[in-house]
Amino acid sequence: MKIRRVRTEDVNELMRLEEGSIEHPWTSEDLMKLATEQNKAGFAAEEDGKIIGYIGLSFILDEAEIGNLVVDKDFRRQGIGGSLIEQVKDFLKDQGIAKVFLEVAEDNESAKALYLKSGFNSFNIRKDYYGKGRNALLMLCEF
Repeated sequence: MKIRRVRTEDVNELMRLEEGSIEHPWTSEDLMKLATEQNKAGFAAEEDGKIIGYIGLSFILDEAEIGNLVVDKDFRRQGIGGSLIEQVKDFLKDQGIAKVFLEVAEDNESAKALYLKSGFNSFNIRKDYYGKGRNALLMLCEF
């Protein structure tokens, strides 16, 4: 597996990954911005020429936010998500950024475990963020 920056020609593959994995998937325009906008970035995990996971983020001044992290269902629990997060941390350090935020559904136990293992800590809750009774857990990693 290798991790590389997202390119404009990756958008259809990223959308394929999101289908069935993300309740509110990003639009193709949102995904395109990961490859074209100065304050956004995306990284793709690739195996045998196929994108099997990706992470998208935005950043400004000294803070960043991870917007999406998706790993193909056939490749989960193999360390790909953790590798993508580490790549983001290295990228942000190079940008002079040492603080990254994210939100995760409070009932998404596997994602929460990944983020805790990757150095994130919860600091707040957004009530009903994902719909009535589905809260978002706000998390932060400082490095």
